[in-house]
Amino acid sequence: MTLSQKVQIYNVYLASLSKGVKLAALLRSRGDGEEVAEVEKRNQRLAKLAADFRRSLAKEWHGKAKLLLNDIRAENEKLQRRIRKIETSISRAENVVKALGHIDGLVGIGKRILGAG
Repeated sequence: MTLSQKVQIYNVYLASLSKGVKLAALLRSRGDGEEVAEVEKRNQRLAKLAADFRRSLAKEWHGKAKLLLNDIRAENEKLQRRIRKIETSISRAENVVKALGHIDGLVGIGKRILGAG
């Protein structure tokens, strides 16, 4: 995997973390404390992965970059769609659960890349 590909992966994780922060703020503004706590837990995992990626840019990563980037981008896009649905109050509870699943998916892919999962 090239350095450029690694930086792209790192940047997608930063964007995903930003989306997670937005989701937590949105839920907090609606008084959904329990759901905020779940999102914050996952945001901590994303933040740790982003930091791990940054520290390991010079190390060997596992997997095929193009496939991994496609998977990561797909999860990131799905997360964004769920946040939009939550913003418009479309099946909010269901979409929060699915958004959490997309964050978990991103964490799982990240752990595989770093060889930790």
